[in-house]
Amino acid sequence: MTIPAGIVEILNPVPVTVTEDQVTARLRRPATVESLRPMIRELLALTREKAAPKAVYRTSLAVHRGKKLYVDDVFMTNYVPLLRFDTTEIVFPYVATCGTEIDNLDIPKTDFMRYYVLNMIKESMLFLTGEYLKKYLVDRYSLKDLSHIGPGEAFGPISQQKTLFSLIGDVETMIGVRLSPHHLMVPEKSTSGMFFETSAEIERCRICPQKKCVARRQPYEPEILNRYR
Repeated sequence: MTIPAGIVEILNPVPVTVTEDQVTARLRRPATVESLRPMIRELLALTREKAAPKAVYRTSLAVHRGKKLYVDDVFMTNYVPLLRFDTTEIVFPYVATCGTEIDNLDIPKTDFMRYYVLNMIKESMLFLTGEYLKKYLVDRYSLKDLSHIGPGEAFGPISQQKTLFSLIGDVETMIGVRLSPHHLMVPEKSTSGMFFETSAEIERCRICPQKKCVARRQPYEPEILNRYR
């Protein structure tokens, strides 16, 4: 399937539903799960009424010129030497979020447990939103599978968020996500990056060479790209 560049599509709202089991699976206090279930149900009911998770993506042209990566003719830092686009290839810069609606719920941080549970609900919702967007792209464009990298990891420094957002357009108007002066996304439970086609999904830690990352989930295996691209 030939995918034209320059398509920008907003998914609003993203049709995902967080379940009680998904929230309890994230709780870091297993011994208190049962006692927290009434609170979880209460907050889930509240968030289902208010939440409107969203996503936006763009179909963009990526190509390496020499050793430099360009996306829609914009230079992008790339820390993955083997992630090369030697011929023009469509990639998918994106931003996804839980949305300002759930982020603005009036749960004071001083109410520690309610604030903690709400954060677990937001994390679950953001994960489901990202997974929905990935499947949506695979189905719509008849792709094999998608992997992704993002600013602050394999896709260059966190400051590259500004460039990524500029590729997509006015992201704040589209889905309510803006960047802080330090290039952090607001609402906090938002994610961004660039999807690219692979024959099987690659865990992004396996292609990220950052040595001092405290959040690494898998060892660095750059040669894995040779098998899946």
